[in-house]
Amino acid sequence: MNLAAFFFSILLSLALVQCQRPNAVTVKQESPEATLNSVFELARAAQVSPLHQLCDPLGRNDGDTDCLCALSPIYTPHTCSANSHNRLLPAAFFKCFATAEISGEVVYLSETAAQLPFRANRQYCGFANETMNLIYENQRWYLEGF
Repeated sequence: MNLAAFFFSILLSLALVQCQRPNAVTVKQESPEATLNSVFELARAAQVSPLHQLCDPLGRNDGDTDCLCALSPIYTPHTCSANSHNRLLPAAFFKCFATAEISGEVVYLSETAAQLPFRANRQYCGFANETMNLIYENQRWYLEGF
């Protein structure tokens, strides 16, 4: 093997290792619980890129959830300006939601709207008990607001 081919194989191996994240979270949206638990799992895994998948593609989410999804570098916020008081840094998202959990039963308001109570870290979130509003579109549940 010549030297150039050797270095190319080393670089390719390193690139493949970088792409294979053993703690990569797969976002699930088949139910309101799965969608909200995906937020918590992403925080525990210290991942923000997949957050964009959780916001309504039709832009019906509020400023809180828009700012949450704006942590993803591939999401374009529609109500969360750069100087919004709802804007989070990734570290704050991790601390706030890594220990969060669903705290009650889902309440279906209609076939396309639901509410789900959850508890978060008051010290880092500024709240302890909250209710997530979710909407159903294209066979997926999305964050609407909290």
